[in-house]
Amino acid sequence: MADPNLGDHQFGGVSTDLKLSIVEGYLKAFTTALRPRFRELVYIDAFAGTGERTVAHAAVEANLWDDYTPARIERLRGSAKIAIDIVPPFDQLLFIDHDARHCAALRALKDANPDRRIAVEEGDATSVLGNILSSRNWAGRRGVLFLDPYPGRPFHPLPPAGLRDWRVAAASRRRTLQCSAWRRRR
Repeated sequence: MADPNLGDHQFGGVSTDLKLSIVEGYLKAFTTALRPRFRELVYIDAFAGTGERTVAHAAVEANLWDDYTPARIERLRGSAKIAIDIVPPFDQLLFIDHDARHCAALRALKDANPDRRIAVEEGDATSVLGNILSSRNWAGRRGVLFLDPYPGRPFHPLPPAGLRDWRVAAASRRRTLQCSAWRRRR
């Protein structure tokens, strides 16, 4: 993230590094395997954050074996930036986040990649996903939906597989999921 006013997104540790490494490997395999078979590949990140994560390293005092190391901030790629960097690339990327500062950072990431089809949606992941998934014709398209909610962030699962023609409505402060007009596939 180039603009320090957009805020740091501090989270994770070794397990986050491992998870993001696995996600990157999967995304590369996905686009490589499906690129010849489908006209459009889509990546959707429902909790995209800022596109990167900030790791604060404390200062390390000098000792018998090591010199003094000053405190430092390290910026690492998050899932959104990883998805942008995948080769072969996704045709379209959609980043969703509820936090306005995160969305501002994602828009800056979008602006830094003008050759890519990137959309940023600010809002509740359940509502945004419901609208997007029900409004698209997925014939000839395949996508990856990355669901990795923040701790304490409410997320209501989508309707069970095999159901279509559904609407999602966010209601009350808790934004509970209300699905209506569900019909089984014929």
